[in-house]
Amino acid sequence: MKSYGNHCNRFLACLALSTAPFTPAFAQFEISHTDGIADIKSSTTYIPMKDTNSDIAAKYKDVFRKYWKFSKIQFIKYDDLGKYITPTSSFFTMEKEVIKQTDEQFHWSDKFNEIYFELWLPDEKFFKI
Repeated sequence: MKSYGNHCNRFLACLALSTAPFTPAFAQFEISHTDGIADIKSSTTYIPMKDTNSDIAAKYKDVFRKYWKFSKIQFIKYDDLGKYITPTSSFFTMEKEVIKQTDEQFHWSDKFNEIYFELWLPDEKFFKI
């Protein structure tokens, strides 16, 4: 289990650095469920992307191929995600949210990005419907 955390931390650090190399950043890291780690290691982890053939996607793919060490990976399009949801599959998703703060009284505004990395398994209840 310690190995998982070390690989995951190293991978997330490299990914974060590759997405914003000259931007000051703050980060939080949370592991909320560790009971699925063995399932992730024995499954294929699908990494959805908007366009798997773009130049930007190629850079992300290189980082994943170099540092992702605890499961087999496959890159898919977000539009196809539903086709890959099975009881034995896992997913690594990335989301970005742009936050804008404005204070008209003091005439300032600020904009920053929140980036979420999520490694997840489908809920078993999904397949019992």
